[in-house]
Amino acid sequence: MISNYYVVSYNSEGKCNLLDSNIKGLKSIIVIECCSRLITTMIFKKISNEILSKSPNLEIIHNPIDNNVIEGVIDRNLSIGIFSKCLMEDNNTDYSGKEQISLNCCYANKSDKINEINSDIKSKFDEAVEYFKEAKKTHDDWEHVYIQNIDFSKADEIIEIKINEILEGKKFDKESVVHERFFGAISAHGATNYVEEIIKNKKTRYFIKGRPGTSKSTLLKKLAHRASEKGIDVDVYYCASDINSLDMLVFPELDTCIFDSTAPHEFFPSMDNDIVIDMYSELLEDGFDERNEELLNEIKAKYNEDIVKGVSVFKEIFKLYDNLETEYISTIDFDLLANLYEKILGIIK
Repeated sequence: MISNYYVVSYNSEGKCNLLDSNIKGLKSIIVIECCSRLITTMIFKKISNEILSKSPNLEIIHNPIDNNVIEGVIDRNLSIGIFSKCLMEDNNTDYSGKEQISLNCCYANKSDKINEINSDIKSKFDEAVEYFKEAKKTHDDWEHVYIQNIDFSKADEIIEIKINEILEGKKFDKESVVHERFFGAISAHGATNYVEEIIKNKKTRYFIKGRPGTSKSTLLKKLAHRASEKGIDVDVYYCASDINSLDMLVFPELDTCIFDSTAPHEFFPSMDNDIVIDMYSELLEDGFDERNEELLNEIKAKYNEDIVKGVSVFKEIFKLYDNLETEYISTIDFDLLANLYEKILGIIK
């Protein structure tokens, strides 16, 4: 089985990297330095095919700006992870025994044009983050409309009932393993996600419905904490646009998932064991949205406008990356690259 996800997101707080929790416990780590994103992806795809011939379980880490670009591969059966250097640069864990291989010797020295493009890319990322900061402020206003009309004692009661329902009788005499990730990203192609793939084979699926500020993330945070206390492994998926908010929990040992099933990752029950948790209908009076339609539409329009502006900047970055690839590929020594690839395979095997 192949699992796809992201560990990096660009949002109102800048670049957020969650790689740390996903690589703890791996016996072998290989870091590949390569200036070309396309060549790096080609290498990872070839490595994936090699690993898949030995093991059916593989985790693929994608680039948030372009999910066609691969930045890491993990096989937990072999206890090995192979990552691009750019993904490891923000990593806080010291892996002194990691193997590092640079493919940059396959290219000619950097040109002034390459340095100029990289400078433009950095500037564009800063510009996009400013738009996401504005979007976050607007989203806070959106949440406030609902928060000031919610009975939080009732919300706490509902949360406690659902936590007990999901975890009742479940406890393991071990330390919980927690992986922190993103299932989606704000990319150059708009909002992307792997939700459908993640939930499709789960026996029990909880779909949380609601609006901003209706305690969806609070439910997930409390549930994750309680599960961890019970020794239950949990994959924690954060909101790509707000690192302080949770969007999904997966409990592999329980064959269960629970997630925020609202736009831009809205899904609907389709299996017998699917369960809907509707925080909106539980916590707000009928017709609340209709009575506040003008205000809510104004807020949503402003929020979407800032997100669209951020995505438009990512599209510009995407074009700049293509320009970089043109510069790099024109100077590559493919024979030397093939030899280095064989070296990487030798380490894996």
